[in-house]
Amino acid sequence: MKKSAFTMLELVFVIVVIGILAAAIIPRMDRDTVYEASEQLLSHIKYTQHLAMTDNVYDDTDANWFQNRWLITFDAGNETYSISKGTGTSYALDPLTKQEIDGTDDYDLDNKYSATIDLDYPTGTAAADPFTLVFDHLGRPHSGVGGSVSNILANDLNITITASGETANIIVIQETGYSYIEW
Repeated sequence: MKKSAFTMLELVFVIVVIGILAAAIIPRMDRDTVYEASEQLLSHIKYTQHLAMTDNVYDDTDANWFQNRWLITFDAGNETYSISKGTGTSYALDPLTKQEIDGTDDYDLDNKYSATIDLDYPTGTAAADPFTLVFDHLGRPHSGVGGSVSNILANDLNITITASGETANIIVIQETGYSYIEW
């Protein structure tokens, strides 16, 4: 009767391969908090734009119809943001977690990532905290909900995220609303 077993050489080879894989994977297990915070915020900016483009709020019977657009509000003083429709408290639901994106919990970048938000306000926009970025039905970015149908950004919006001594810039292009991260 013949027994089948592993030889010592085969066992040593398997241990060496596992050691090499562990050495390659362990350095990647550190969290890159600036990357995570930037990706989360960029995703939610694009989500807000998507909501605005799929929910045309134009109403010819309401003179203030434009105040019902989808918007993302940045509270840089508290390092939070929220997504809502108009000036009310109707918050968008996060498609992943089904939680309201209301500036608490996962939407508090300081608590979740130890990250800060700094806004480079567009020309002609008063430096205000909180700052509101509104998207119209064409996906164009506007500043604020207030008194004008069209207050399209005069220049690109630059949002700086800082975490763990590293920074990333989220750029929202003025006329198209295209947004991206610049490392």
